[in-house]
Amino acid sequence: MALDKFKSNLSKQDLERQLNEKWGSEVIRIRTEILDDFCSFLKSEGFTITRDNYSAKAQYETAVISIEIVDYHRDRPEFRPTSLECDATIKYNKWSSTIQLHIAPYPVNQPITEETKDNCYYGYHKVLEDMALLKDYVNNFKPIKYEFGSYMENDRSKLSFFGKIVATGQHHKTDSKKFKNIKDLVEAVLNDEFSFKGIW
Repeated sequence: MALDKFKSNLSKQDLERQLNEKWGSEVIRIRTEILDDFCSFLKSEGFTITRDNYSAKAQYETAVISIEIVDYHRDRPEFRPTSLECDATIKYNKWSSTIQLHIAPYPVNQPITEETKDNCYYGYHKVLEDMALLKDYVNNFKPIKYEFGSYMENDRSKLSFFGKIVATGQHHKTDSKKFKNIKDLVEAVLNDEFSFKGIW
């Protein structure tokens, strides 16, 4: 009896490790899928593609559109229930060189990431605090299905320190849209469906 808590803690740690591994594998898959889908769609439309592990560029005549996984999400394949850690930026040479579209995939089939009614805590609080729920979730883990949130922003790598502060303050004022997949998102970019409100 005295060792029950110790054994329970070890079991929970093992389940959390398994969850990190499963979630991390999905993050890597999704990062790759984002680039694959971007390249596949634009190649089918006649664009010339160049690509590496974290970015891709597509060109058609004078039009150039590129996508890049953000630096701070390249090596973080672990469980983060409020984010898939696969954010990327899209740049389009029709825009100013200081403007980009930030895209963030979010899971749509993972109860552990859903907001709950108790003070808006996320589902992971409930699952991680209940060994039975955690075990069931890990043992029956399903591949992550996802959609995209997106918003226009200033390319902060091209801004001064003061500019980055102002860009952060303007974030909530920029044009934002949601998409089911990369194809629809890229079509919206090429069809000029984003406005530059809040971009200075």
